[in-house]
Amino acid sequence: MQEVIQSVQIFALIIARVGAFMYQMPVLGARYVPNITKIGLAAGISFAIYPIVAHVDVPSSGPFMEDFVLFVLKEMLVGITVGLVVAIFISGIRFTGRTIGMNMGLSMANIVDPETGMDVSIVEEIIYLLFIFIFLVLNGHYFLIRAMVDSYSMVPLGGYSFHRDIILNMFSMLNQMLIIGFTASMPVFGVLMINNVLLGIIAKVAQKIQIILLSFPLKIGVGLLVLALIFPLMMESFMVTYDDITAGIYRILQAMY
Repeated sequence: MQEVIQSVQIFALIIARVGAFMYQMPVLGARYVPNITKIGLAAGISFAIYPIVAHVDVPSSGPFMEDFVLFVLKEMLVGITVGLVVAIFISGIRFTGRTIGMNMGLSMANIVDPETGMDVSIVEEIIYLLFIFIFLVLNGHYFLIRAMVDSYSMVPLGGYSFHRDIILNMFSMLNQMLIIGFTASMPVFGVLMINNVLLGIIAKVAQKIQIILLSFPLKIGVGLLVLALIFPLMMESFMVTYDDITAGIYRILQAMY
């Protein structure tokens, strides 16, 4: 009987880490995915990796099993932290699209993002979907599951401990997020700035031209043209971001034990 209870506790710890991570995964953690699907997928993955996870003695002392609850909270923190790494880099991709959309004059042309339920720029959503497409083509979803399996060898059950390196790594990734956003959007931003300067010169030289009516379609057209020209470079940027995600996950796992 004691062995059965111990096995159930181990499985509960595994599903706590996998489930917490599952809710932050791109696509699978979206709002449009039913909760029952997320729970079922987390339970299926937990059941699959249960035999290969190193079992530990789970303490369950106290009237309310405080030690076991503490173990569960540690496992959830591991899953949430790893998921946060992925969310940070995806925010960098979204920041790229948001910056480009604002400079193209499309800041008010918003749509509802089905994944988050928030209003986002059209350009932001297009660039985000392109990144997700590249992410899936590169088998990023398989990598995330493999990273979750590898996490048990790097951070054993109940082995989570808070270190200063976790915060330092998070700030480093936030810095990378801003670099990703500015680097990818800089070509469009630079060309649109030149376009604005030229429009200002035209407004001063030929004052009869309705420059306001001309500027909006011109900014959108120039922005779309530059986006089309730098599309190969943007794909390379997405590949670098994918590599940053993979490196960031393992780096944060090393800092948690």
